[in-house]
Amino acid sequence: MRNNPVAGLVTTTLVLAVIFTLVPLPETAAWFRPDIVALVLMYWWLAHPEKIGIYTGFFMGLLLDVMQGSLLGVHGCGLVIIAWIFLKNYQRIRVLPLVQQALIVFFVLLIKYFIGFWVDNHRIQGFSGTLLYFAPCLTGAILWPWLFVTLRDLRRRAGT
Repeated sequence: MRNNPVAGLVTTTLVLAVIFTLVPLPETAAWFRPDIVALVLMYWWLAHPEKIGIYTGFFMGLLLDVMQGSLLGVHGCGLVIIAWIFLKNYQRIRVLPLVQQALIVFFVLLIKYFIGFWVDNHRIQGFSGTLLYFAPCLTGAILWPWLFVTLRDLRRRAGT
């Protein structure tokens, strides 16, 4: 890791994202908690697609499944789909303005959350959710420009 500052920075940001995911929020605010792990991974898939791949997304998804007690593989599947979308289109996405990137982030997170919603409703046998289930997609899209600029500045300061 001494010779690879990218690995150290990626690991640090992902650990901080996981810690943020573990922070308890009031029940009313918990519905709007952005998926910080997915957002950080999306940034790194745009910044260094050759070093951060689909396996990283799957591993982080399994970690989220274990931490949140959800069905094993739900987050992993969602993050693998996001990884595939971003890794196939990173050259197109990275040149877009931040507002358009935030719109793409919204729809990609919507896909991820729809997978979880679909699995949960088929497992429980019936519609048990609310449309607030998709609220993290909106907060993630709102947070994206700020997170993108912050991580880009950290990456530039690290010289990667």
